[in-house]
Amino acid sequence: LIPIAVGVAAGTITGLVPGIHINLVAATTIAYLPLLLKLTTPETIAIGIFAMGITHTFADFIPSTYLGAPSEDTAISLLPAHEYLLKGEGHKAIKFSILGSFMGLLLTVVFLPIFLLFTKNAYTTISNYIPTILIAIVAYSILKEKNITKTLLMVVLATALGITVLQPKVENPLLPMFSGLFGTSTLILSIKNKIKLPHQKTNSTIQIEKRPFIKTLMVALPCSTMVGFLPGVSTAQSAAISTSILKNLTKKYYIILVSSINTIVMLISIVALYTINKTRNGAAIAISQIITNTHIQLTTFIATALIAGAAAAIITLKTSKNIGHQMKKINYQTLCITIILLITTITMIITGLQGLLILATATAIGIACPLLGVSRNILMVSLIIPIILYFI
Repeated sequence: LIPIAVGVAAGTITGLVPGIHINLVAATTIAYLPLLLKLTTPETIAIGIFAMGITHTFADFIPSTYLGAPSEDTAISLLPAHEYLLKGEGHKAIKFSILGSFMGLLLTVVFLPIFLLFTKNAYTTISNYIPTILIAIVAYSILKEKNITKTLLMVVLATALGITVLQPKVENPLLPMFSGLFGTSTLILSIKNKIKLPHQKTNSTIQIEKRPFIKTLMVALPCSTMVGFLPGVSTAQSAAISTSILKNLTKKYYIILVSSINTIVMLISIVALYTINKTRNGAAIAISQIITNTHIQLTTFIATALIAGAAAAIITLKTSKNIGHQMKKINYQTLCITIILLITTITMIITGLQGLLILATATAIGIACPLLGVSRNILMVSLIIPIILYFI
């Protein structure tokens, strides 16, 4: 339980502090692996990293909701959560995200035997069609927009940004790129519009209708599997496909959808490592480098996910409630400026002047997108189109 507790603590920090992603912590762990192995076993370190990853998927909805500072995993849910915040119901949005994450986790564990039975053969079959699948996802994302011309303009700009920054010589490119596209751009627009936050309600209950809730989770599960197995497909693309299936999705179910996908993908990453020996995120990459006999620890990883998920749900709920109480004492304009400065500082420390240039460019594109009436979801092509070009 000690490595799980350490992982939960680390995941809470990476989730709550904008810019500090689990990939960074996982990479740092690998860098100091020889020293850590003198203190403990490879299995213990791997369990800690995985517990951190699961916890992060719960906690990182807090900065997205209250601060408008999303990670690449929560960027897609920023606008619905922000709407709840502006109505004084930020804590309610967090409750929906916790519910989605934890139920998504339980659902994945229930269907895990099916994944183990079919995924290896299924991946072998679809791996030859990865570029076609990714192109179809991009085409759907474009065609669902109202103004195709303006959408194509944003696609060109986002793609140019992605191709430019996703180069081997650029270190940690996703941090400044996604922080700009979805984080600082949103904060700047909030300052421009002089948004003032109302009193945040922290005792309100949430209501869930059984049928749409089950339907949302059942759609999230296969779409999350796609993210876990296909390179370049993110939570945003998975959510876009899911929403095409789930017609007239309301804000609360959208948050449940994205949060469940976010957590399911983390667990599926271990299944992908086990079945096809592929890694799709920093935590899985780190685990693959620490231990080689993944199949021996699979049941341990499942138990770790359930324990860490339960702990993360409680911690996230209490943290959100405390933040909700403090929001009324904070000037939101000052908070936005502070977060922008924090993101800029973190970017400078981690990626240098090159990262600041990426952050500034991405921020400009992120601001232009809503001003043109185009959904910022489309900006995820900055990641997926370079992947398509790589396969072609």
